[in-house]
Amino acid sequence: MIPIIVGVTGHRDILPQDELKLRNALQTKLLALKNQFPHSPFHLLSGLSEGADQLAAEAALDAGYKLVATLPMPQAMYEEDFNTPALLTQFQQLLAKADQVLVCPVENSDDIRRDERYQALGRYIAQHAQIVIAVWDGITEQLAPDGQLKVLMGGTADVVQLCRGELAASALDILTIPEAAKVEHLRTRRAKHNPANPPMTEQLVGTWAEPTDEQAQQTNIRTDRMLKAIDQLNEYGKTVPTASITQCQEWLLSGNPPSSVTSILATPIAAFALADAAAGIRQKERAKAVKRISLLAIASILCQQIYSGPDMQWGWLAAHIGLAALAFWAFLHFFRGRHRREEQYLDWRSIAEGLRVQVFWRAAGVNDSVADHYLTGDRDELDWIRQAVRNMTIGMQAIDDPVAMQWVREAWLQSQKKYFEKKVPENSRHRVLFNRLTQGFFFTALTVTVVTLAAHLLDMTDTVLNSLVLVSGMSFVMAAVLKTYSEQMAYEEQQNRYRGMAGLFNWAIERYDALMREGKIADARLVLLKIGQEALAENAGWLRLHRERQFEINIA
Repeated sequence: MIPIIVGVTGHRDILPQDELKLRNALQTKLLALKNQFPHSPFHLLSGLSEGADQLAAEAALDAGYKLVATLPMPQAMYEEDFNTPALLTQFQQLLAKADQVLVCPVENSDDIRRDERYQALGRYIAQHAQIVIAVWDGITEQLAPDGQLKVLMGGTADVVQLCRGELAASALDILTIPEAAKVEHLRTRRAKHNPANPPMTEQLVGTWAEPTDEQAQQTNIRTDRMLKAIDQLNEYGKTVPTASITQCQEWLLSGNPPSSVTSILATPIAAFALADAAAGIRQKERAKAVKRISLLAIASILCQQIYSGPDMQWGWLAAHIGLAALAFWAFLHFFRGRHRREEQYLDWRSIAEGLRVQVFWRAAGVNDSVADHYLTGDRDELDWIRQAVRNMTIGMQAIDDPVAMQWVREAWLQSQKKYFEKKVPENSRHRVLFNRLTQGFFFTALTVTVVTLAAHLLDMTDTVLNSLVLVSGMSFVMAAVLKTYSEQMAYEEQQNRYRGMAGLFNWAIERYDALMREGKIADARLVLLKIGQEALAENAGWLRLHRERQFEINIA
């Protein structure tokens, strides 16, 4: 199941008399989130500093959350920042209760200052959490050691700013639209109060501040929609047959994967299998729904044509209305209901593709996150796909194993090459078939129309004329239905995409093999990174193409 990630940032110098009120407010909020999204597991990212971090960690453990200790530096170095033995003991006790302990990654770790490490921690939490709880006095600028008022690097106000949209998905991509996390501001007082600002009243401590600006309100709406999508996948995942999940997992782990892959990457592998199996079920449901709706619509139009021509009996009209209503109900049920099944099929398939690339990257020693390369231009309803993929690999390091790299070559590069090569002729056959059927019905309609004109000039009976009009009209309808269906399935576009991807994977195999023979492991991993980016771009294009061409019903 895909977890929902909550992060915490806040002051260290919480007043002792406020701790109970703050802890109760935190626990109430954390439990409310679980009730709002009841089908999803919750993880809390906390640096476990004294004060807000530890209060939130204790409340999260009581609420049934998994605790992910996110340290700004190695533990031995970090413990130097706890001023008393009691504070250090409390930190170590909470650390022992964490399900996962990770050290926030930083560049040039030997030369980086402590405040830069804390800022990197804040950046990590802002980037990986969908909701960030800020136990904060609301004051942005603090008195710096140089005597000036400024936003302190790595402080709570700095993290809040990162959460509110000043964080790009990748520090190397200045064109990436910044992400924004939902900030839940819990008001608190602190011992180091800035005398330049009026003190917070005791009545406000432990209360939640409502967002006042429109941007924050829109971020909250978007985040709730994103978490609802994750929760719906988790809810549906409970109904997916185990056999289907196992089959998808075996397909991903084709060949003989080393134990390092199946153990270290067990979590994203399981999430891939769940998303892929769920998408497969929705895909089959979609195919059946499209066929049934199309047949009902054609039958409805046929009844209407018979009523308007050869046999104007009320039964044909009633059948036309009834079949049209049934087709429309089936359309609403599958394509426009509470669970928009067509969108779910597309989104869940995309999540599976993102997780597939992520698994193979990690197995081959590539540390990049798929979330930094996938759908980075989307900050709408597709945003949750990238977030869901990122949630499955928090703190997960890449595997450095030559055996795993060879397995990746067979299970991913070779397998995907064969898959795309197989799909090219399949889509070509479908395109040719539907084009021929469309042309056949269209020319039949034209021919019958000419025959109808001739029959009219020859004063044929009304029964013959009406029958010819019926055949002509239904032939035009069939041509239109087949043409629309073919365009919605995008057979020609898919054929071109698959041909291009087959060529790219073939090129990747050649380059990868040559570099591995030369012992250039880093360059071989770069090939895997690049082909993964191409696969993600291809999938993003497929997703947008089919979302723009959703099935529509048209009953004349």
